[in-house]
Amino acid sequence: MVDRAKVDLVKFHNADGELGFYKFYYQLLHHWILDQNDYTIFCDLKRNREQDRLHVLQKVLNRSNLTSDISTVQGIESKQSVLIQAVDVLTGAIAAKFNQSAAAGTAKRGIIERIESKIRHPIRHTPMGERKFNIFEIQPGGGW
Repeated sequence: MVDRAKVDLVKFHNADGELGFYKFYYQLLHHWILDQNDYTIFCDLKRNREQDRLHVLQKVLNRSNLTSDISTVQGIESKQSVLIQAVDVLTGAIAAKFNQSAAAGTAKRGIIERIESKIRHPIRHTPMGERKFNIFEIQPGGGW
């Protein structure tokens, strides 16, 4: 999660929201990459103004994780991947929970309630070491 109100696109991202998005994506991935591992990363395909964003992300991840190998960072359309579709559903439910936009009796509310039942606590920001179901709140000034 990133609170848009705390993001200074002009000062830190050259007034480029797309660049800011990929910087936050980098932070999320970088902190989960473990030493001595190989990674293939698939992302939901995003139409970018700059076509090499994923290639640059891969290069930067490899440069900052010297003992691991990120062989691929590839965008694929969600309709081609059940796993990306599942991530979209979970992400939508989490966003609805934080934005308090899931009305009672809706499918989103049902998914939120099911998630909370399974994790045995309300959906909330989690510490970095949380196992299985993590929701990171990236603080633009540093920290989680």
